[in-house]
Amino acid sequence: MSASNAMSVEDPAAGSALRGQLSDVGLPTVLAVLQKSGRTGVLALVNAGVRKSIYFLEGKLVFAASSLSKDRLGEVLLRGGKISTEEYLRLDQRVKGGHRIGKALVESGVLSPKDLWWAIEQQIKEIVWSIFEWEDGYYHFEENDVPTREKITLDLGVAGLVVEGIRRCEGSGGIREHFIAIDCVVERSGAEAPVALDPHEEHVLRLVDGERTVSEICGESEIGEAETRKVLHAFLAVGTLTSKGPRQPAAATKVEDEGDLSSVIDLYNEMFRRLFRHMSEEVGPIAEIILEKYLKELKERPGSLFEKVRLQQDGALDPAQMENNLSRVPEGQHRDQLVSGLNELLYSELLAVKRTLGASHESQLIAVFREMQNEG
Repeated sequence: MSASNAMSVEDPAAGSALRGQLSDVGLPTVLAVLQKSGRTGVLALVNAGVRKSIYFLEGKLVFAASSLSKDRLGEVLLRGGKISTEEYLRLDQRVKGGHRIGKALVESGVLSPKDLWWAIEQQIKEIVWSIFEWEDGYYHFEENDVPTREKITLDLGVAGLVVEGIRRCEGSGGIREHFIAIDCVVERSGAEAPVALDPHEEHVLRLVDGERTVSEICGESEIGEAETRKVLHAFLAVGTLTSKGPRQPAAATKVEDEGDLSSVIDLYNEMFRRLFRHMSEEVGPIAEIILEKYLKELKERPGSLFEKVRLQQDGALDPAQMENNLSRVPEGQHRDQLVSGLNELLYSELLAVKRTLGASHESQLIAVFREMQNEG
């Protein structure tokens, strides 16, 4: 048998679409959604002409496939020292003759049944782990598409695969795009880690006390910022740690009223809620992660109006923090700066809708927003 011949979270709504860019979400979140929602089907991932597929049965990861020759079962057996180069070359001829690889090897006495199961499990793991190295790519989950042709499927723990997949990534690489913000406070959830901890991971987790921010933990850690944040990312992804959000300032300074700024924020917040609700109905909890990414891009600009602002559970922004940030804007420019900033975020979120759901969804929301603005 060759797998290459087959091709973070509340439950998403039944039958909802699950598709988008990995750069927006990250593979750990997609896998967690499928596991926790008990979905059955195939998650197809494409990047630079390479296609990989991960199969789920009632939320259990049971199989994986790849279009790359290096992911074939024979290659896994060769790398694992289970067969020799000579046996591998003979194997290649038998595959071309239409034989099932694993069965032929066991029947010929080259491979034991135990080694066959090891190789299939290793093949699946390596395919999944390799996707963690992708910095971009498109994913799409197709409901009710199981590998019925394959006679051997497994039940692999998603959480353990996620931790190991993140471990294999460079902390300074593309994975940084999905790290939790440095001003957030993290705490232990009470859930056990799904894998045995390495000493450096134990070191980092001991620094998590529910009071320190990510930045403070990195300052105390002995392994550097990139690797510390990678450890936090891994155990946040599997629920061993949770985020308490950014540490709130002791007090917020209210800006003077300029043409009822609160009414402006309220109007945009209603649009943000509408967009968030629409996107959540289509892609489930991934909507929040995608929209947070677009907000993060605006927050990172010097003097950003969105500094320390996070999306609330309904997709709206915190009005008090927005007005507090406006206190840095010169008098007489509060309203203009507010409208300009909120418009930029709204356009960014509409772009997220277009990229994730398509232009028709974007057009539908634009029409709704124009009507809301006319009414306002």
